[in-house]
Amino acid sequence: MKIENLLTELEKNKLALFSEDKVMFDAVKKVLLAGIYSNGTIKKGEELDTNVNFALSLLLTPNGQEVHQDNELLGARLRASVEGLRFLEVGFKTLESLGVKEVKSEKNKNPAR
Repeated sequence: MKIENLLTELEKNKLALFSEDKVMFDAVKKVLLAGIYSNGTIKKGEELDTNVNFALSLLLTPNGQEVHQDNELLGARLRASVEGLRFLEVGFKTLESLGVKEVKSEKNKNPAR
């Protein structure tokens, strides 16, 4: 089922306006992805540590101790995180596609001219 079939005209209009506001769109995207992607690893004003990411957060506690789990459970948790990211990205692409469509208007010609 297409998303457009689930939305009222008011909802479609509000989402179109939202998707056209690039700053708001990117800010909301950061907030929604932060829980999955960064999992608290990115901090304002600090340099990024490439050794800290959402995959490692599945294996290590915040104080760096290893979480005891078998490889199957770790793999399942990693797959769930990746799937969550994928689903959110699909949602964002859908939001972008709902943006305000450019309306071409024909200029009214004055028949007296």
